[in-house]
Amino acid sequence: MKSRLLLFAVSLLYSIFSYSTLAASREAQTKPNSNELEDTFRALQKRLETLSNETGTNELLRLHFRSVKAQIEAEWARSTLREPSELSETYELISTIQAGFQSEASEWDAYLDGRRSLLMSYISAYDQSVQYYFLGLPKDWDPAKTYPLFLELHGAGNPHPLSRIAKKLGSTPQAEDSQGYTVPKVYAEIDRSGYWVYPFCRGNMGYREIAEVDVLETYDHIHKLFSIDPNRRYLYGFSMGGGGTWRIAQRTPDRWAAACSFAPSVHRDENTRYLVSNLIQVPFKIMTGSEDFLLPDYHKILGKLEAAGVPKPDARIIPGLPHHYLMDLQAEGVEWLKQFTRKRPDAFVFTTDDDLPESSRTKRTSVNECWGVTLKRIHPEARFARAKVSRENQVLTIETTGASSISLDFSEPDGLGMKGYLTIVLNGITVYQGDSKPLSFDI
Repeated sequence: MKSRLLLFAVSLLYSIFSYSTLAASREAQTKPNSNELEDTFRALQKRLETLSNETGTNELLRLHFRSVKAQIEAEWARSTLREPSELSETYELISTIQAGFQSEASEWDAYLDGRRSLLMSYISAYDQSVQYYFLGLPKDWDPAKTYPLFLELHGAGNPHPLSRIAKKLGSTPQAEDSQGYTVPKVYAEIDRSGYWVYPFCRGNMGYREIAEVDVLETYDHIHKLFSIDPNRRYLYGFSMGGGGTWRIAQRTPDRWAAACSFAPSVHRDENTRYLVSNLIQVPFKIMTGSEDFLLPDYHKILGKLEAAGVPKPDARIIPGLPHHYLMDLQAEGVEWLKQFTRKRPDAFVFTTDDDLPESSRTKRTSVNECWGVTLKRIHPEARFARAKVSRENQVLTIETTGASSISLDFSEPDGLGMKGYLTIVLNGITVYQGDSKPLSFDI
């Protein structure tokens, strides 16, 4: 344990030192005053307004330009409160983005043919902030067609909100300022077998608490924009993103056809012991290098899965590999994911710790729902709520633990998928006989 913490601390200090050195270098190269930054901001703002007005009937491209503009304006608002000595990085990033929109980042064909990925912004229902994600379109994209979803969670890196935007939309795409990333594009962004979605999730928050809400709101937003194949949705990520995959897959097991964690970081993974058994429903793959400082986390995950009775996942240690997100391993993981399609089980057990605030919830941002069964736990007495569910010959049998109420949705594709006359047996008591419809019961 001590050696693992030491390795993590060294890695963290290295990242901080690298970013501090980079920032110092940038400041030495250019120290803009507030007027120079404002001039650059205004020029980019005007350019994006012009591009937005010239898109004609292309609403997706217009949303992209408006989304970038929203992120630039949010950062400009923050910059007005910073000290002049803190403006160098923002100035450089805005200048880089401006250069991109003077070239191919302004062209629809660059997004349609996969040279670039679009940026989509949305207003968070949780705190009304403006959040964003990158969106790669499928090959030969037809908006009327249904495509798979590849939701990828990034690793820790430069936390500046414009850093990834500058890397993706500058004059030349560049690899991220993140440990382990070495190429400008990730595999799914190149492969283009479906919608590739890459949320910012407030930088380095580990996809916990409000950053977890960001993942779920991104999921909700992409479903509102496009037709997603409900049985080919895939969740995966590297490093911090691998840990986020591990965490979120447990809370939303019915959404994913499969999940994959590359070199996951789970050092802050405290309270998932109640939820690990949810992964019985999800094909799961994990890969880490033998020289990766996060190798102990790989073994920690395997131990938790075994203790919860989850079948051993597809697990592999790559000899000699440090903490690198190599393209061939990305390809292995994504191609592995693609072999799976989601299937509703006739029987399942679902556990929730119900830790998202009510204000943030929609149908798709809830973590206390699985296959149409929504639980409300006895709070604060119960640490978790659990339902054991089985369907057989129009009889739905449910046994609960730690729940104060239960709601049932019988719709397709994400509900229980039962039609016609039903019998519902809840904790040994027949509580309903009648036609299929949304139902709720106190327990």
